[in-house]
Amino acid sequence: MLLGSTGCGKSSLLDVLAHRKDHRGLSGHIFVDGSPPPSSFKYMVGYVVQDDIIFETLTVRENLMFSANIRLPRNVSHVERAERVAQIIFDLGLESCAD
Repeated sequence: MLLGSTGCGKSSLLDVLAHRKDHRGLSGHIFVDGSPPPSSFKYMVGYVVQDDIIFETLTVRENLMFSANIRLPRNVSHVERAERVAQIIFDLGLESCAD
């Protein structure tokens, strides 16, 4: 959990960790459990910003597939993307409203 007052840098820290911000001009080291993060780290972490965009004309599954298609590396197959989306829907208990 990350807590802090307004303007203290919580969102900036999360943006850097999730590779949502340009790292130029920043210095320092990131450690995960005491070790440098793996190269796949940016695909393992994420967060939802307060004003994240979802398309109200798309279903839950379609919104998640859209996100998967723009965020996952090209070498992730369509089948694997769909499987990941299905797992997220299951993990969040959204099966009844996914489609």
